[in-house]
Amino acid sequence: MRLTRIRQLSPLYWRGRVVKRSYRYERNVIFMAIPCLALMHSSHLSQIESRPPVFHRCGEEVRTRPSVSSKVYLSSILSPRRLHGYNLRFASTGRAGGWRARALGAITSQDMPPLTFPAPTLITLTPKEEEIFDVIRAACSYHKLNTTVRVAGGWVRDKILGKLSDDIDIAVDNMLGEEFAELVNEYLHEKGEETKNVAVIKTNPEKSKHLATATFRIGERAVDVNHLRSEEYASTSRIPEVKVGTPWEDSHRRDLTMNTLFYNINSNTIEDYTHRGLQDLRSGLARTPLAPVETLVDDPLRVLRSLRFAARFNLTLDPDLEKACHHEEVKLGLRDKVSRERFGQEISKALEGPGEPASLLSKLVEYGLISTVFSSPPIQPTPLPNSSPEYLTKDSGSRWQMGREMVMEMQRRISQDKLPYLRQKVDNIHDFQPILLLSALLAKGYGLGVMVGRKKRPVSMVFTMLANGIKIPHKESETVDTVVHASPILQHMASRLAAIRRANPNATFQTGLSPAEARVRNGLEALRLETGLVLDDIKDLWRLSLELAKVDRGSVEQKADTEAVSESDLNALGEWIVESGLGSVWETPHLLDGSAIMDRFKVQGGMVGQLKRTQREWQLLNPEGSEKDCEIFLKDVMFEAAAHEKD
Repeated sequence: MRLTRIRQLSPLYWRGRVVKRSYRYERNVIFMAIPCLALMHSSHLSQIESRPPVFHRCGEEVRTRPSVSSKVYLSSILSPRRLHGYNLRFASTGRAGGWRARALGAITSQDMPPLTFPAPTLITLTPKEEEIFDVIRAACSYHKLNTTVRVAGGWVRDKILGKLSDDIDIAVDNMLGEEFAELVNEYLHEKGEETKNVAVIKTNPEKSKHLATATFRIGERAVDVNHLRSEEYASTSRIPEVKVGTPWEDSHRRDLTMNTLFYNINSNTIEDYTHRGLQDLRSGLARTPLAPVETLVDDPLRVLRSLRFAARFNLTLDPDLEKACHHEEVKLGLRDKVSRERFGQEISKALEGPGEPASLLSKLVEYGLISTVFSSPPIQPTPLPNSSPEYLTKDSGSRWQMGREMVMEMQRRISQDKLPYLRQKVDNIHDFQPILLLSALLAKGYGLGVMVGRKKRPVSMVFTMLANGIKIPHKESETVDTVVHASPILQHMASRLAAIRRANPNATFQTGLSPAEARVRNGLEALRLETGLVLDDIKDLWRLSLELAKVDRGSVEQKADTEAVSESDLNALGEWIVESGLGSVWETPHLLDGSAIMDRFKVQGGMVGQLKRTQREWQLLNPEGSEKDCEIFLKDVMFEAAAHEKD
């Protein structure tokens, strides 16, 4: 007999064998969903497509009117009224051809034993890990414990994938974690080994610490230990009520099947209570142990966790999980149940980790969750001072879609090490991956602000989304904001440089000009002056802004005397910046510091800052100028300013 089902539930069993998933509907079959039972027949199949089936729990009556042939067939295969743990009783309904069955008792999927595999066939332990597990086995034997000790979660997953992992989380089945840790410490003390006090990490639900966790040391390695647990969720919170649980409950409470595997230290085996964990890990499939919508509604943060693991391990999301991510109730749960800080923590973990974290940001846009994560309440943008209102012409959805394309292109360049101007300065481009990806995602927020505070002053939308939306540190938020807002400026500089060279391929920089004269000429001197001032403000971040500009070449505000910027134009600008000595202009000391300016020109307060900036402009145009020449220039500036005030 072939068992089929019409929606994904727990694994189905027939005579101890897991039945292959199927969505086809067949005649004369039993549809069984553990721990529920339903009997269907051919006359109902026409209704299945338009109406989901009702699965009846143990003890409920199941009424149907099968054909005579179906009834005979079912009676023959169910004799003596048992189907793998189900007791059935048939009785006539008093109608011709009608009958009913009542499920008198049923085993549940929790009673099903796990799939087990010899550990040496799947993982290779390091000498340190062998030592830890030998100590734990010996401690159990020493105290005559009837305790099954398992390593849970990420360590098992990483070891099967052949990756190193220092994160050993142990779960015990018949005592508290602190009690077990003390017993191991007692055994080590009896052996004459050095021990340290057991540390207890208190519950902290906001950081997913739902039970107190004990930490002890074996040699130089820290080991966390806890009891197996189960979780029950209220409809209004993602913080569950945590209880002591079974291995089945502990595995099925987790986010993805690949994280449900156990390493049983006692038997030296890998246990798979979902019967899909190892298969999904090997095939690269991200799937939830239980129904996806229920899993994500219970804890909507699992959306980000699932996407983070998919990005880290290059996984394909299960179609049912993808469909659940689009669910409106999941979106509302993200908005109402998850704190801004937790959003930031998950996104930061993804962006700092291996794999292709840009896919997480891309999927959030695809699923329509990006605004929920980055801005709550919804942001109403307004143009920042000195920016073009044209940036408001595109709606937020269009901006996110463009950001999605840019972030994937930036990821490709990072992966292929195609960031030459950043590579000139740093050894590990990966350290700047979070800034580059967030800058690419939010680049289309350039020029937009949010009115905040009592005085309703505009603050950059990019900064607001990072500092308030996902609560990442202000310094990192300011860095991304600077990179985003400097990028269009560098695009414009590149376009101007290309135009100057087209007009005069032999154009050279002429020294000795004042800032006013340079601006009038509007040639290389003016470009050097304006570029130098920008770089003096943003410092080494110009390299990140230039790489962002290559990804977003379409946002430059075109002037009448410029043409569309190309990547070769941007590379030419980068070369010109380095060759002209502007690449680290902020490191060039002022010829006259603040004290010298106050002493020689008898000024204070804001005037000191103005003269320092004017001095910086002069130094940019006169890189070989002396302190005396600079002082003469500043005196002339002061004289002209005084004369202007008299007029």
